Amino acid sequence: YQHPDLMRLLCVHETVLAVMRNVLGEVDSSMFGTTTMSTSSIKENQHKSNSASEVTKAACQSPATVAACCRFLTYFCRTSHNNQRAMFNHLGYLLNHSGTGIVKSTGMCGGTPLEVAAATIRGNLELALALKDWQLEHVVMLLASSVT
Repeated sequence: YQHPDLMRLLCVHETVLAVMRNVLGEVDSSMFGTTTMSTSSIKENQHKSNSASEVTKAACQSPATVAACCRFLTYFCRTSHNNQRAMFNHLGYLLNHSGTGIVKSTGMCGGTPLEVAAATIRGNLELALALKDWQLEHVVMLLASSVT
């Protein structure tokens, strides 16, 4: 394994994300940002998010590739707080693609976009406090849907 700072400076995480986006099929890149949104745009984003998940499920041609990308990104986040900060910019994308329907089999820890999103903020209070309201609402919706 390479030094975590070197991987970040070489933008390896960006390359892995680009591979994952190509496999999943990019829907509308403007909705994956982490900008502040009004209440009406949150509802609109949630509607788009549901549509994106449906399109993503149909477009995912290689779940094994997505799982491998997610495992690398989870490892990348675990190695340094600076790496978590670098991935935090992509949290909206990860949350919106957390329902891709990738089956997690035994021994594939960190193999889904939701697990990468969790690794992005795990153990980093600064980033956890920087979460936007719409991101928290999205996580609550994901957790509520996984219980039922």
